[in-house]
Amino acid sequence: MSPERRRMERTAVEPATFGMVSLGCPKNLVDSEKIAASMLKGGFVLCQDEASADVVIVNTCSFIAPAREESVSVINEFASLRRKGAIRALVVAGCMAQQERESLLEAHPEVDAAVSFSAYGHMAQIVRGFLEKGVRVFEGEREYELGAETGRLLLSGPCSAYLRIAEGCSNACTFCTIPSIRGPLRSKPPAAVLEEAAELMESGVKELVLIAQDTTAYGSDLDEDTDLARLLVSLSELKGIGWIRLMYASPEKVTDELIDVIARTPAVLKYLDMPVQHISGRVLRKMGRRHSERKTRSLIEKLRERIPGLVLRTSLIAGFPGETQEDFQKLLAFVREGHFQRLGAFTYSKEKGTPASRMRMAVPPEVAAGRYEELMLAQQEVTFEFARGLVGKRVEVLVESSPEGGVSEGRTYMDAPEIDCKAFVLGSEAGPGQIVELEVVDTAGYDLIVGEKREMEQTS
Repeated sequence: MSPERRRMERTAVEPATFGMVSLGCPKNLVDSEKIAASMLKGGFVLCQDEASADVVIVNTCSFIAPAREESVSVINEFASLRRKGAIRALVVAGCMAQQERESLLEAHPEVDAAVSFSAYGHMAQIVRGFLEKGVRVFEGEREYELGAETGRLLLSGPCSAYLRIAEGCSNACTFCTIPSIRGPLRSKPPAAVLEEAAELMESGVKELVLIAQDTTAYGSDLDEDTDLARLLVSLSELKGIGWIRLMYASPEKVTDELIDVIARTPAVLKYLDMPVQHISGRVLRKMGRRHSERKTRSLIEKLRERIPGLVLRTSLIAGFPGETQEDFQKLLAFVREGHFQRLGAFTYSKEKGTPASRMRMAVPPEVAAGRYEELMLAQQEVTFEFARGLVGKRVEVLVESSPEGGVSEGRTYMDAPEIDCKAFVLGSEAGPGQIVELEVVDTAGYDLIVGEKREMEQTS
């Protein structure tokens, strides 16, 4: 039976279903969780197969050109179903809706509603209004307050959840569109962060992953005497706290106080995501970054000295306008030095309206792509060597799946969800949500194989 026929035969009392497609970064995922919660509260039913739902909501990302291309591709996929009548409504949320507003409806005739950040709490009413009246709408304001984001429908799995501590950004990176999309930095009040964290832990979450565009800027816009270091201390004192993972820390704002808190607080993982973007001082200045090669190296040395067992993650940009071969070779050599155990890289994306988009000496796309490949191959050697060096050592592992055939999956404290490595757990009865100390017995490329060595010998 066709989807159209099924809908014709539905009874009037059946609740409408919705499918949720979340694209982009963890901040978008938090937004998707808020949207899904609003829809459930409004009487809609979540459908795992989006193409079979009455309503499809696409939460878009438009940070860089490839993200916009993916968003448009997904919109077009469901627009085709909308034209055929296979779905009753197509809603676009996220960065594209925030940027394009009413013009998004003009560009995509099959889109029935465009909803920006401020209106997510009213998504069910917006969708129901369209279903009842058939009037295409844009909903949302450019300015909105950030409070406790409680009541979310967690889409990240039962073991870990993202905890957004701030929205927007007031940095002046010349390549970045975030300030124009999400506005200036707005920190969530400490009480709101703690309220949200407590709710997440009560729901069974074992790992809180702190996110913002720049977590180290937290509190700088508040009248209260607060900053990231103090917030971490307060979070660590919550009853039943498990892991606290810190992402998106700008190197120029990593203070001695923050280092001390990470070093002495058991709940705060010895893991720091610190995007440096480049190491050439000339390129960093063109990027509008406020750290230099000397300061970056000095900070890394200080972190290593004061936080034993620290694992560092970073992100880099290849092919920034004006990046010479000499600049790139300096960056490549820096990667090969092995400062970062986890690393991601991107090719530069020219974004309309940014200062970098007006810079001369553009690096040809094929050259930028080649540089990206070189960086990732160099980092692969670093990561593989680091993994081999862990064999025989015991590490904390958060188990994320039930054993199947004697094997379950998890992550060590050294690995953030989705972007880092996995740990394959052998010979352990630990179930999802348990944090256990296990021995690294082997490696599988980027990933680790962990378990109790004695148990493994018996089962081998």
